Amino acid sequence: MRNKLFSGLFIVLVALAVVSCGKSGDTTATITVLDVNNQPVPGALVRVVGYDSNGGCNSTPCRIDRETETNGSGQATFNFNDLYKRGAAGFAVLEVEASKNGMTGDGIIKVEEQVNNEAKVSIQ
Repeated sequence: MRNKLFSGLFIVLVALAVVSCGKSGDTTATITVLDVNNQPVPGALVRVVGYDSNGGCNSTPCRIDRETETNGSGQATFNFNDLYKRGAAGFAVLEVEASKNGMTGDGIIKVEEQVNNEAKVSIQ
């Protein structure tokens, strides 16, 4: 009887350890750039600027300043796995700037940890 109890307890502890050590989800931000007709804008330059809130740079906030172009669906995706620290609460609030052919737009995105965060920016 005692062996069954200890075996059961051991199995539960191992299962909890495996679940708690599982890979966390990616911390990403996807910005969709739209024109005045609410259509996606491929090839737009998107920049995100701000500070992380969890001390990704040796216990001090990191300045985030990244840019990329939108894909054929008008989406630009940024990955922040290199800055995210497991166990931190919240990640960052970033300013978003988008531009193409003299059209510009801006916005804000709140980036939560371990999920894909999404925002839309209209340019005119």
